[in-house]
Amino acid sequence: MTSPIAGPIIENPLHGERIRFLKTVPETNGELVQYDSWLAPGGGVGLPHLHPVQESRFVVVSGRATFSIHGARFELGPGQQLTVPPGTAHCLWNAGDAEAHLVVEFRPGLLKQEFSETTFGLARDGKHHLRGIANVLQWAVIAAAYRRESRPLSQPLWLRLGLPALAPIGWLLGYRAHYSRYCTRLAS
Repeated sequence: MTSPIAGPIIENPLHGERIRFLKTVPETNGELVQYDSWLAPGGGVGLPHLHPVQESRFVVVSGRATFSIHGARFELGPGQQLTVPPGTAHCLWNAGDAEAHLVVEFRPGLLKQEFSETTFGLARDGKHHLRGIANVLQWAVIAAAYRRESRPLSQPLWLRLGLPALAPIGWLLGYRAHYSRYCTRLAS
């Protein structure tokens, strides 16, 4: 699975994950987004969530990756792969003591790259958690803009329903779903 590198490595220090985009939506006519993912020991890809319309595929290159699919736990090693259908509750983490390297694909690509760039950038800037009204409004805008990419499942119902309702206020106050400072695309 070698491809030209489409951008630099970006890091989410809260989740212990680094990624590098290999194939992007413009390169694949929207078909997919593909990237390298490196998970530190104890690192994980967020809390249980689902992708409403995207299939996600994970190929373990090195190390071990643990998945929970609808509560069932799977551990995969090098050369093993897992495809998660759209709408399937899942999460991923590295339960091992060595870094895990995976190649991840999302089909269709939609706005997965922008979602990752934004959430990783906010995490690096210390603005990832829902503390304070500023962060709540930022996350309301993100929840509304990327509702087709990812939906968290562990948030209380009032928060899942309330965040999208706050998005118009966030937009009016200048919060955005994506910021150019987080963009990894190379200049054309």
